[in-house]
Amino acid sequence: MELKWTSKTLSDLSRLYEFLSSVNKGAATRTIQSLTGAPINLLTHPRIGERLEEFEPRAESAFSLSCGLICNT
Repeated sequence: MELKWTSKTLSDLSRLYEFLSSVNKGAATRTIQSLTGAPINLLTHPRIGERLEEFEPRAESAFSLSCGLICNT
């Protein structure tokens, strides 16, 4: 299985970190770690999320999460 972040999501995460770190750097770090760590669940539960038909039949399953992550198995 492969997890891929969209460029828009990476940009959003960067902007969020910059915004939060101006007030509390520790909270900014924990927030980004939490947001980027959560999709690891896809590795053990690959069928969660929304199925994307445009990835068939290349992949058994492909999912787009609201965070902008695409998962191909």
